[in-house]
Amino acid sequence: MLELYLSFARPGLLLLANLCHHYPVGRGDETSLAVIDRRVGRLILAGMSGVNWYPVPAALAAVLYLLEQPVSESKNIWGYLVKPLAWGALGLGSAFAGQAFYIFISSNKDTSLFRSSLTSSLLWDRLLPSPAFPLGILPGIILISLPLWLGLWFALRGRLNDLHPIRLIVLGLILAVLFIGCLVVSVKIGGGADLHDLDSYEVLLQIIAVYFFANQVRPESGSAEWDMMPWPVLVLAIIVPFIFPLDYIGPWITYNNRQAQADIMKLRAAVAPAAAHGGEVLFISERQLIAFDTIKGVPLMPDDELVELMEIAMSNNQPALSKFYSDLHRHRFALIVSRKLNTGIKTSGAFSEENNAWSQDIAAPILCEYQPVLGLQSNNLQVYAPKTTGTESCP
Repeated sequence: MLELYLSFARPGLLLLANLCHHYPVGRGDETSLAVIDRRVGRLILAGMSGVNWYPVPAALAAVLYLLEQPVSESKNIWGYLVKPLAWGALGLGSAFAGQAFYIFISSNKDTSLFRSSLTSSLLWDRLLPSPAFPLGILPGIILISLPLWLGLWFALRGRLNDLHPIRLIVLGLILAVLFIGCLVVSVKIGGGADLHDLDSYEVLLQIIAVYFFANQVRPESGSAEWDMMPWPVLVLAIIVPFIFPLDYIGPWITYNNRQAQADIMKLRAAVAPAAAHGGEVLFISERQLIAFDTIKGVPLMPDDELVELMEIAMSNNQPALSKFYSDLHRHRFALIVSRKLNTGIKTSGAFSEENNAWSQDIAAPILCEYQPVLGLQSNNLQVYAPKTTGTESCP
């Protein structure tokens, strides 16, 4: 339920690994964050991950600084805050620079595809229990975070004066910004089925809690002996993350290998002649068949892949939709390979908004210009060929 996507988390993980390699936490006179200034590359990676991970490397650097560095060792408050503020500016600037560089090297002419996540609809009802996520995003993240917040409460109980208020305020602001930002990302159309969009908030909360639990948070003076987390809270913190994945446990998935091989042979026979005569064959789904040479002689078309088309539909990207409709109308594709297309509209149920966006903006225009000529039994895959008549009213 709370997955951590490693492709998104790599900037923060690389940053932590770099700190552990160059400076073991808790040793020496210099904080482990002294090496951050030379690690801009880790920040740039955030721009190539996800929008909710843009601020994470800089936020992580600031959090470790606030946990390890007492205010009493600085001349004044502004002198203390200058480093985390500089990291924040550097982190966000580097993240956006990383995204711009990624767009440049992608050679994608339609740059609007990279901004579609910023224009998608927000479905606020998914914060509460919904068909997409019966537990609800807010109740779920509260339940996951509760043991950590309880642990922090026990660690700080009666010892708030051991930390300068500015350290607690900035730590709270960082967590609040990540929490609110992740909630917004979670309710975008296409999301809200679990808590994975809140991973950056949860990761930083876990780091803060572990620092207190391991007595690595330096007080303004004296030794770092924070109150331990009571064992019931510790057990709860360990058990809770393992409860929710139980819902995803199901029977072992098997398939009919003989049927699958027969369907692959049919698919090869269907697409080979079109490709041999110079026709473009669009694989909307199952592109691994081309990537791993299961289907030979068919060039892989980079555009109009399943996830890309879904993102275009959910964000109502009119320029991209118009280009796709134009390609369909002039029958650019000799064949289209896709899972079976349906145009049914849902008025309720899980992911009804996503279903309707796909049905109206993608499936219906394809079926207006193309018709199924081959269906495969093993995975509901179909091959579509251009219609010869009846396409005058198509978009």
